[in-house]
Amino acid sequence: MTEGVYVSEQHQARRRRKIVSVVAGAVVVLGAGSYGAATWLAGRDATATREPGALAPLVSEPPMEPSAPPESPSASPSMETPAPGLGPATKAGVRQSSRPSPTPSAPVMADEELASAQVSRLIQPRPARSGINAASQENRVTVRHEVTPDGANVRVVSARYDLTQSWQKLWVADVGRPIGSVRCTQNFRADGQPVDQVRPGLLLCWRTSAGKSVVAIATGRPQETYVAAVVEREWSVLR
Repeated sequence: MTEGVYVSEQHQARRRRKIVSVVAGAVVVLGAGSYGAATWLAGRDATATREPGALAPLVSEPPMEPSAPPESPSASPSMETPAPGLGPATKAGVRQSSRPSPTPSAPVMADEELASAQVSRLIQPRPARSGINAASQENRVTVRHEVTPDGANVRVVSARYDLTQSWQKLWVADVGRPIGSVRCTQNFRADGQPVDQVRPGLLLCWRTSAGKSVVAIATGRPQETYVAAVVEREWSVLR
């Protein structure tokens, strides 16, 4: 009985030692596995830390362009120096003309002023001829005024000789247009004027011969038919 109890206790003791050995071995195995797992994880983290390119692609920055050198003040064109090939220099943004200033022309005479000047030239004394008195009937020039039905003011100049010798003094620019036996014009070139000028407010009508002359100078808005009729009437009474 005692021997049996003793054998049973030994058997239980061996069993306990076997269990402890198994547990210890398991702990050792588990501990080695845990250590290996920890080492593998640590190595992976270290690799990930050393190789960041494995996690995200590298982005390369574009190369920087070289900056332009600052412009030298001496390289900018001067405001006072004209650029070559651009013509004459300008002042204050306005192109200077190389042509000379035109000569101012004489002021244009008004119609009434021109008519008065024509009458004054027509009544100038005729140059005296030998044996003829300058105050004789042959050298008389008369002037009278008349208003036509259209309201024009007419100066009628009559003479018992040919007034065409004074024609160049009247600034007539053509030979006139025939109205019956009378000629009329509105085309004049006064002294100092560069071109002929048609004047609607001035009309000159005339009839002349070697023995007598009638000239009518009308201002306003004269009509040729009325003024020519005045010349014809005066011509018929002039003896």
